[in-house]
Amino acid sequence: MVSSTAYFNIDNVLGAEETGDPDDYSVEEIVQVLRTYADEAENGRMGGDNPRDDIWTANWDRYWGRYYNADKAAWQSQHVMPEASQFVDRWAAAMREALDRSNDWFTVLDATGETSQLNVLITKVMKVLLSRCSRTVDGHVADFSSVFEDQMKMGAIMACCASVTWEDDLEAPDGWPRVNTVDPREVHYDPKGRNLYRRRIYELDHFELMQLARDYDEEFDESIYDIDEILGLMAEEDETLRNNKETSSGSYQGDGGNEGRKPIKMEEFLATIIMPDGDVIASDSLCIIANDTWLIRGPEKNPFWHQRDWIVFCPMVSVPLSTYGRTYMEEWADVADAFIELTNLILDGVYTSTIKAFIANPDLLDDPTQLDEGIAPNKIFKTSEDLQDLRRFISAIDLGTLPAEALNVWTALKNELREGARLSEIALGQLAPNSRTTATEIQTSTQSGSSMIRSMARTIETRFVERVLTLVWKTALQYMDFTTIQDAIGVDVAQMLNERREEFLEASLTFQVRGISGIVDRQQKLQNILQALQVIGQNEFLSQELLGSMSPKKLVETLMSLFGLDIQSFAPSEQEQAIAALEGQAAQGAGGAQNPGGRPAQPQAQ
Repeated sequence: MVSSTAYFNIDNVLGAEETGDPDDYSVEEIVQVLRTYADEAENGRMGGDNPRDDIWTANWDRYWGRYYNADKAAWQSQHVMPEASQFVDRWAAAMREALDRSNDWFTVLDATGETSQLNVLITKVMKVLLSRCSRTVDGHVADFSSVFEDQMKMGAIMACCASVTWEDDLEAPDGWPRVNTVDPREVHYDPKGRNLYRRRIYELDHFELMQLARDYDEEFDESIYDIDEILGLMAEEDETLRNNKETSSGSYQGDGGNEGRKPIKMEEFLATIIMPDGDVIASDSLCIIANDTWLIRGPEKNPFWHQRDWIVFCPMVSVPLSTYGRTYMEEWADVADAFIELTNLILDGVYTSTIKAFIANPDLLDDPTQLDEGIAPNKIFKTSEDLQDLRRFISAIDLGTLPAEALNVWTALKNELREGARLSEIALGQLAPNSRTTATEIQTSTQSGSSMIRSMARTIETRFVERVLTLVWKTALQYMDFTTIQDAIGVDVAQMLNERREEFLEASLTFQVRGISGIVDRQQKLQNILQALQVIGQNEFLSQELLGSMSPKKLVETLMSLFGLDIQSFAPSEQEQAIAALEGQAAQGAGGAQNPGGRPAQPQAQ
């Protein structure tokens, strides 16, 4: 099964080393092997009993409220209830809030699993890097929390998918580690579970490709991209444009587009390339193909020091033997569809039972065209004769009534959908959308949903967030001049990281994320304690035993901690303590003056 980051290692995959040289094969032969990888990956994901692309497309349609209503009559209800989008947005908001509510939502551990003073410094550096690791659509700086919420929505609909790279930054001229959201539909993995390759499809404009041609590797004194292949691609593009002009009838007007922004299809492979004769000519290597033909880069070794895939892919619900897993929406998508269909059916029933159909005899009207606009309130019909029996002219047709059972089914579906909201809110330490949440409702939801939520939370933490943090840290070690952030981390720390970056890269440092699952576990523990106190409080004997065997102060401190409150913030200030001491001394002095010697006061003689 492909791991969530698709870490490629030929020794683990095939138990063999490279047995051939890429120079022994033509570009066409290498491209042909990569084309077979692409076809295999596409067929593997789009075929089978549960094609992922179809399910992801259906989920997006649900999120945006796109339902097929072309076969409905004009009078039928076509309303789309916003259940799917609300549940996804609530889920993402709850997950982000759970992450933000914990100040220390990740820790840095050494090889022994302990946190040292050095690891505390690395944690400080990471918080600086994550504070501006993303960008909004309009180019503004965004922190990791922002991109994390986007990932939760993406994961609920398709799967979490992000790239961690080094990009130029206007506010940081030397660049910054960037976490970008990637459309999972652009990424394909080896469907046979061999971890043989990862493929990503994207588009570049013509001018962007020309900029890539200028990229130069100073260390090896050569261009990063194959200039000859890029020139061949440009010649092909120019020839296509010329043929289009020649075959156009009349004067060529073009399509009104900017030819400098003509999109070019790019395919990025991180793969082990096995030729038809069995030679392994490259392992864990980067290749980029343009327009299905031109190998403009590679095969070359993974350009990152960490030697891992810089794209992190993680399904929200893992499934054995499945590369792409399941989505959060799949747990309740069919119920949402049935709810929307039944809602429209009920509205149709209300309409037909309220607005009846009629049979009319136009021959009894002075002007038969009076019926062309139908029947409406306060409309006057002029008849050709005096009608004593209106049924001769018009009669109503009863189209049926709305059965009460339909409303019962509608209520049941609504409750089933609300269960989805409870899973993402109560189990994360929040209340359900309605204000009628009871202790029994919370306990029931906790028992049925917290296990699933904890599992999903830990999947997100270990298979996605921890790996993203690892890539951010190691990418910064490779590219960053830490003196650019010395104001935030300290001059000594910045100089140490610059001098020992390779040592830190090889160190066995791991990132442990427990912010989300910690909130879930804390809520579960809180519910258990409150339930135990409720049971014990109903029995006098148990209450006495509890008070005699525990510290009330520690119980209060534990409850405050589980509620997410800092008990120290309620402690009196020094000024308040001084005032209380003075008031106590004054009270004692007043009592001593009225009763000297401490003897009981004697009644005065009358």
